[in-house]
Amino acid sequence: MKISNLLIHLHNNVDAFTLKPRHIEQIREALPEVFMSVAASNSDFLDKLPDADCALVWVFKPEWYERAPKLKLLFTPAAGRDWVAGDPSGRVRTFYGRFHGRIMRESLLSMMLYFTRHLGTSRDAQHHRIWGRLEYIGRVSLFSQRVLIVGFGALGQAMAELLQAFGAHITGVKRKPEEFAGKPYVNRMISFDRLEEELPHADHVVLLLPGGTVTDGIFTARHFSVMKPGSYLYNLGRGNCYREEDLLLALKNGPLAGAGLDVFAEEPLPPASPLWARQNVLITPHSSAISQEYIDLRSGWGPCRNGDRSAPAMTKQITLSLRDFALPAPRSGSIEAHSGYGSSATDGQEIHVRVQKQRAQADPSYQAEVTVSSQFERDGYRRCLSGLLCRHHRWLPAWRQALPELSVNDPFLGSGQKRMPA
Repeated sequence: MKISNLLIHLHNNVDAFTLKPRHIEQIREALPEVFMSVAASNSDFLDKLPDADCALVWVFKPEWYERAPKLKLLFTPAAGRDWVAGDPSGRVRTFYGRFHGRIMRESLLSMMLYFTRHLGTSRDAQHHRIWGRLEYIGRVSLFSQRVLIVGFGALGQAMAELLQAFGAHITGVKRKPEEFAGKPYVNRMISFDRLEEELPHADHVVLLLPGGTVTDGIFTARHFSVMKPGSYLYNLGRGNCYREEDLLLALKNGPLAGAGLDVFAEEPLPPASPLWARQNVLITPHSSAISQEYIDLRSGWGPCRNGDRSAPAMTKQITLSLRDFALPAPRSGSIEAHSGYGSSATDGQEIHVRVQKQRAQADPSYQAEVTVSSQFERDGYRRCLSGLLCRHHRWLPAWRQALPELSVNDPFLGSGQKRMPA
């Protein structure tokens, strides 16, 4: 599928969420053959939309698809479907951001430490100049705590990785937990229908549920009532998953000791909400993903070149997806794939990768051979190999299962086995 006209409209009242000139240039350099325009306003975007076959946006309304007959791809940094609706006809493929976990897990950690390390007490004591050392005897450490993450997608897994590094015991909740068997960073997976059984054992319950009618009020008064006495609740998903009245009752009469809340059923949270006055509630204004690194944040689809973890990657996610979204998934037998990754690529240059994997499924010890021929410079080549074999999210499970190790022969890297990234 040929992409020729990219329309960008990523203005946001939060500066960290706005595409900067450097990001535009990165996309231009990566896609020199694609005509790109940046909309100056909503009306300008709608005027240009009929000619675009790909768009990068914060907001896209369902009725706009009819005004975009040439549109094939729609990208948004947003993780949720709140502002960008999928195409009802299925004609346009929609890609949502999956890189928020590295920021939001720090927000979650700060909430947890606020409660477990009694930081609110410290601030109050400092304000009143009180040396209240004995006020801290009830503090606990995360390595002795059990964390229950409800909604174990990409965001939940990123948070689990950080929390397990602190020694916390992690239980994930997912509708189909069998898909996560053997996943790192989680000690146990359960289905949602077993949530009531697990709540009495959790010291911290993290809600990362998406919005929508399916999750409306899904966390009920019954769930609150069976939570462990002295436990804490955190919501960084969407505010529709419980009734505020049920939450307030659990905070006032138990079992909840506190709650860290970033999202609410009504936003902004009305000044009259009783949550504002609760001393055992920490409120943040739907800001858990706000960070100056947001647009530059690495998406985690593959290793940065030369180990550079500061390399911008939301734009990489976009450009890589534009190039590889139409590639077929791995199949049995030999595969020859052609692509043009790499900023040094020019028209007519290709990477030829032949994967011999006839026996890979049947024989785990079989060492598949990948032969790469390329005229690219070193960094361009590294991006090409990782992009083709590692970054494509639809390919990843199949490649890992079929090719646990790759034997690579290349003048840049030399010969030897290269292990697939985890």
